[in-house]
Amino acid sequence: MWDKATVFLLKLSWTFCLVTAIERRDLFPYGPHSGDSALPEGDDETSEVLTLKRPLYFYETKFSELYVGTNGIISPQDFPRETQYVDDGFPTDFPVIAPFLSDLDTSNGKGTIYYREDDSTEVLIRAAEEVKRGFPESTFSPTAAFIATWDSVGPYQEVTRNSVPSNRVNTFQVVLAYDDTDTYALFLYPRNELQFYGTRPKESYNVQLELPARVGFSRGELSFLFLRKEGPFYSVTSSEQTVKNLHQVGNTGVPGLWLYHIGSSFPLDNVVGAEAGGAQSGGDSVVTLDSTLNNPGQPSQPEPDYPEQDYSEEVYEDEDGQKEGEAEEYPTAVRPDLPSYPEPPGSSNHYPSSEDPSEQLPDSFPVANQPPSDTDTTQLPESHPKHEPSYPEPSYPEPYYPEPSYPEPSYSQASYPEPSYPEPSYPEPSYPEPSYPVASYPEPSYPEASYPEPSYPQASYPEPSYPEPSYPEPSYPEPSYPEPSYPQASYPEPSYPEPSYPEPSYPQASYPEPSYPEPSYPEPSYPQASYPEPSYPEPSYPKPSNPQPQDPDVQAVYPEGGVIPLPESSPPHTQGRSVVSVDEDVDAGVFVYNTENRETCAQFEGQCSRHAYCSDYSSGFCCHCHLGYYGNGRHCLPDGVPHRVNGKVSGRVLVGATPVDFGSVDLHAYVVVSDGRAYTAISHIPELAGWALMPLSPIGGLFGWLFALELTGHENGFSVTGAEFARYADVTFYPGNERLSIIQTAQGLDSQNYLTVSTEIQGQVPFVPPGATVQMEPYKEVYQYLPSVVKSSSLREYTVLSVESGSQTFSYQLSQNVTYRDCRHGHRSLPDTQQLSVERVFMLYSKEEQVLRYALTNQIGPVREDSKPVVVSPCYEGTHECDMTAQCIPGEGTQYQCQCATGYRGDGRTCYDTDECAEGLSSCGSHSLCVNLQGSHRCECQSGYHFTGDGRTCTDIDECANPRCDPHATCYNTPGSFHCRCVPGYKGDGFQCVASPEPTQPPRTACEQHRHSLQRELRPRGPHPAVGVYVPQCDEEGQYQPLQCHGSTGHCWCVDSRGQERPGTRTLPGTPPTRCDLPEPTQPPRTPCEQHRHSLQRELSPRGPRPAVGVYVPQCDEEGQYQPLQCHGSTGHCWCVDSRGQERPGTRTLPGTPPTRCDLPEPTQPPRTACEQHRHSLQRELSPRGPRPAVGVYVPQCDEEGQYQPLQCHGSTGHCWCVDSRGQERPGTRTPPGTPPTRCDLPAPTQRPETVCERWRASLLDHYGGRPAAHHFIPQCDDLGLFNPLQCYGDSSYCWCVDQDGRELEGTRSQHGVTPACIPTVAPPTLRTTPRPEVTPPPAGAALLYAQGQQIGSLPLNGTRLSMDKAAVLLALHGSIVVGIDYDCRERTVYWTDVAARTISRASLEPGAEPESVVNSGLLSPEGLAVDYLRRSMFWVDSGLDKIEAARLDGTERRVLFDTDLVNPRAIAVDPRGGNLYWTDWNREGPKIETSTVDGANRRVLVKDDIGLPNALTFDPLRKQLCWADAGTKRLECAQPDGTGRHVIHSNLNYPFSLVSYSNHFYYTDWRRDGVMALSRDTNQFTDEYLPAQRSHLYGITVAYPRCVSGRK
Repeated sequence: MWDKATVFLLKLSWTFCLVTAIERRDLFPYGPHSGDSALPEGDDETSEVLTLKRPLYFYETKFSELYVGTNGIISPQDFPRETQYVDDGFPTDFPVIAPFLSDLDTSNGKGTIYYREDDSTEVLIRAAEEVKRGFPESTFSPTAAFIATWDSVGPYQEVTRNSVPSNRVNTFQVVLAYDDTDTYALFLYPRNELQFYGTRPKESYNVQLELPARVGFSRGELSFLFLRKEGPFYSVTSSEQTVKNLHQVGNTGVPGLWLYHIGSSFPLDNVVGAEAGGAQSGGDSVVTLDSTLNNPGQPSQPEPDYPEQDYSEEVYEDEDGQKEGEAEEYPTAVRPDLPSYPEPPGSSNHYPSSEDPSEQLPDSFPVANQPPSDTDTTQLPESHPKHEPSYPEPSYPEPYYPEPSYPEPSYSQASYPEPSYPEPSYPEPSYPEPSYPVASYPEPSYPEASYPEPSYPQASYPEPSYPEPSYPEPSYPEPSYPEPSYPQASYPEPSYPEPSYPEPSYPQASYPEPSYPEPSYPEPSYPQASYPEPSYPEPSYPKPSNPQPQDPDVQAVYPEGGVIPLPESSPPHTQGRSVVSVDEDVDAGVFVYNTENRETCAQFEGQCSRHAYCSDYSSGFCCHCHLGYYGNGRHCLPDGVPHRVNGKVSGRVLVGATPVDFGSVDLHAYVVVSDGRAYTAISHIPELAGWALMPLSPIGGLFGWLFALELTGHENGFSVTGAEFARYADVTFYPGNERLSIIQTAQGLDSQNYLTVSTEIQGQVPFVPPGATVQMEPYKEVYQYLPSVVKSSSLREYTVLSVESGSQTFSYQLSQNVTYRDCRHGHRSLPDTQQLSVERVFMLYSKEEQVLRYALTNQIGPVREDSKPVVVSPCYEGTHECDMTAQCIPGEGTQYQCQCATGYRGDGRTCYDTDECAEGLSSCGSHSLCVNLQGSHRCECQSGYHFTGDGRTCTDIDECANPRCDPHATCYNTPGSFHCRCVPGYKGDGFQCVASPEPTQPPRTACEQHRHSLQRELRPRGPHPAVGVYVPQCDEEGQYQPLQCHGSTGHCWCVDSRGQERPGTRTLPGTPPTRCDLPEPTQPPRTPCEQHRHSLQRELSPRGPRPAVGVYVPQCDEEGQYQPLQCHGSTGHCWCVDSRGQERPGTRTLPGTPPTRCDLPEPTQPPRTACEQHRHSLQRELSPRGPRPAVGVYVPQCDEEGQYQPLQCHGSTGHCWCVDSRGQERPGTRTPPGTPPTRCDLPAPTQRPETVCERWRASLLDHYGGRPAAHHFIPQCDDLGLFNPLQCYGDSSYCWCVDQDGRELEGTRSQHGVTPACIPTVAPPTLRTTPRPEVTPPPAGAALLYAQGQQIGSLPLNGTRLSMDKAAVLLALHGSIVVGIDYDCRERTVYWTDVAARTISRASLEPGAEPESVVNSGLLSPEGLAVDYLRRSMFWVDSGLDKIEAARLDGTERRVLFDTDLVNPRAIAVDPRGGNLYWTDWNREGPKIETSTVDGANRRVLVKDDIGLPNALTFDPLRKQLCWADAGTKRLECAQPDGTGRHVIHSNLNYPFSLVSYSNHFYYTDWRRDGVMALSRDTNQFTDEYLPAQRSHLYGITVAYPRCVSGRK
């Protein structure tokens, strides 16, 4: 009684619920009070295995266990790592039931996940009712249920400094109801409880990309023997819009409630969705989920097309503020699975006379890959705006409407623009009252029809006939008619001609307003209201055609009349297998996706880079790089990572009238992508051509354009062309009209991810005198972007400076185009024109090295004329402090942020490579090897495997696809290999089979194979072994007998199941044998042969271990050593091996031929050395000229004896280095392309013990579990294990300086993100014999002298310009760290401080002069130095002792000026004429600039406000001003000697260290660019830049004057 009442109440309550969307309270009971278990908090948690009381079926497989995961899924198997499934689409590799598969997170109390198994009566009754509702014919009665609920869970959100935690949460539930034969899944999404529809992938960096959640089912991979294939899958959602629909619609008649049959003990090809859910009483409806991509199971009923613009539209807003008619709304439509018959009056489906009719839409037909439909179709939504309809203007081209009196017409598919109806040949009709549903119309008088009900064929009928053209011209209702009220607002009132009446009677304007109760009537049945104007056949058409719809039909389907393409910002989640794009060729009404004649992602996704995603479009597919990468999608590179280009240059050039040929010389380019600097070097250029080609900067200019710094909204060349293009350039020189052509072809990325470019030069160039220099001013160049081609044309001027001709200005016209493979299917926002701005153009030729060099700084942006100076971001000006492997992100004004590039870690100012292979972050799939690269990695397949289309996953090579076995053999493909087996009736190894009369023998066991291999001779009485050979004894099952005896020697011993002798069991002849049934003693370690053999014996059979068929297994002797003769059991090949198991060359014999005698001496060919083996393993390809290595792969060079040559060079990159006898690189010997290689005949340094820094670092890393957090401190050690002078907390910019023992230096803690300027105190060791230090003086005239660690360089000045071609090393000081430097103009002597040797030294600028130490005691860290040439004194600061001292120039009369109130004194300058001394103290707590007299009197602070890190200081003797450069404020400022008149010269420096003033220019050393920068005082602009070939920090700088001037630094 009560049970019946309970059932009745449940039925009643859920019948009521059908008319509204489900609420949170309508979920099945859940939570602790319901006995649920809760999943632990976290981002990627998995429940403990839940063993079910009763097993359930999923697809056709029975499972007894379930797991629940954080990320919205349930599986009968344990989950893999989150990264292997959370961002991928269906199908998955493992079984999945996914109510909301996305990257969810319950950390920090963001929701709870509950689950339980339940067999309570209430739950089972309710589950049975829901199944009955969706599957009315089902008699399902569940015996158990599993309920999982995700309650208020949030999306995973990467925590950044500026991120705001999301407060969006989702609630949803899945119920699995099952019995002994069937399983059903209920997905419940309460109304308004889905607040987010997807999550961002973790590897997206700062990409604003959101992947929609996946909903559906996947069986996972299926295994059959050695094969694995994808199982069936069923996708409910396919886009963000369909996810939004989850809680608004449903396939059961209840919005938010979805039901599927997911498992059965009977054959079940795929998941089946609910079929019930017709319109419910009360006005609720069944609506479709997937508005773009789901496949309907059957076609919908057609309706004529009507243009959207022909009806009025009033816009309403729902509770969420969503305007109806927009993309969020769901249209009305006719259910495709129900007949479209008129409903009788009083039907429950009649809409009330209201402006808000209930919506009726078709069921959901989600995407599934099995079974496939005949045509891949997708039903799209209709618009259902709530508005009053209006009649269309009578401007249609005389359409013909069928008789309205036909009671049950059936129209063709609405997708045909011209529906065809056959002409009925009936007698003169007399029509009864029409069944046309015009409820309020006065009954028109039609004669009765005496013929039976006609049936109109579907549009698919061949060649329908149209009504006779004798029908009179129909009349249309005039626009003055009152607007009738139709439920379907988009249907205009048609008028139908009366075929038998000359004047058909239609309702006139005076008729009362008609009301049509049922919008689903077939006469007329209209498709989407947004269809374009329908085309109806003219009565005079003799044989109408049925054209396919065009693209406008597609567009008209969507609300607002727009096409909704696949989002370009998000990759498809089905991997192109079951979901297609929405903007393809379609038929109106039912959308049939025709992909036969176009390329799709499903077919060609492998053409995209592994750092890109693929998107389908109407005409094809396009690839798009993921955020954090740039390129054209087919080739993608990580943002901000320096790039290299390798290639060859060939051709012929006429220099004047002299021809110069290039055979094939090397080209190497290095690009600092973060600021657009491109350096190009071409080696082995003959001298005559080298000088003449200097003006031809377009050769290197290509790389400047390719990798130019991108301004916002603009793209450099590589982002457009990728790594495959051809560049054609024509150059015409003036005034001589010489012409030259340049063809540069990009051939893709090599194995190191570097671009490969070939260059061909042909033509004539003007003569340039030897020794001349070429200068080119900065220029701008406009590029025009057309489909598949980029064009530009410009006129460039250059100046040639030579001794013979002085200064001459010439020019040339450059016309160029770049052709590339463009993807025209997608939408590109690239401007039609862009402007390339090129600054700091340098062109050099080295006669000694025969190397031609170009250096340019490039920026791509909008086309604009020169205007007044504006504030330029340091990111665009190249003056930022970001690491070379970091991106500079502009902020407001001069603010910016540094972010390490993809594949690197750090704080942006210091970045280091992430080893994706070691840290498990690689994208390599199974059966592949990961190779780490700088900033990235690559994947290589194991032997026997090759890449699939995605370039990451390796699949087995099916060797059986190409016949390799004997015709009478069967080929069996195995993972990574294959084997052949003769068919019954034949015998052999499978490669050679011969007819065999005897029955096929079963495969031999290991013992039988062993015995058979020794039984060589056959006699009438059977096989007989060779005399004296031990033959194993096998038992009846083919296993080794435990006791084995040698028939010739009489020895006996015990063996294990593998036939291996058990140590200690051997007995001599005549002695009792060992009892082999006793326990086996402990096994000794296996020999290399035994290990080799054991690793290959994979399979176990009842008769013992057997190797995988077709696999070679080595044979070991009694002592476990390799037998001299080895044979392959499957192929029949035999060969001799050495003691290491290595094949002896020349000993291999073919099957059926006598084997080589391995006891004979080895042939003269010795075994390969380690170098030869290394080289041989890399030489993969064979050509007529011998083996060649894979392109871009380093191949070692061996000497005549097979040993590694001491000097090794990489043929592709140009790097060279020294190696030891094992081929290991000797640290510190690597040289870049174009530089002289290291002398490798010098002794290598010995292996050093672990240093204090290294031990401390290892200890802390171990303490943090190998993964320190961003706030943890890990000491940074250099290559020698010494403490880096700069130490920081984790990835932050909170840094400080340390001494050589790692002790923090007071006052160096960074503030406001400014990294302190720390100087090392220990010089690197010398790895080669140090030459005697001798001075090489600069040429006559003024020159800059700069300190660069272990050397002092000279940079002559030509006026104020830098003569970079004459730059040289003034003095090499190995083992030193030179910091401070100054010059005595009277005696032409340079003075310097050495923080490594803790000395102050000097040297005369005379040829061959040697350095002399003048102060060598009492120093700790001497830095700044100033020389007073008038008083013959010098002054210096010691930042270690916090002192300022003075002495005579010879070191005598030394005295301390100040030793108080100093923390980090750095720079010092003197005004000899004024007798004043100035110095800086960059104490991070209180930086300041002070002054006193040269005697130490009148000490006072000049500047203490608005300074940060005053590194550099100089006194300008011409203007009598004190000037300083600040690495903290980035400003160069000057003031009067008393501190007044302070003003800014430049406000956007990079990282200045030392400064000097000369003429109207400032010159300073820059730690960010590791160079010397020239800045004009008059224009406040940079005029020059010098970057030494040896890149390292530059310290002090001074000017060597040709004569003394009054007052100077």
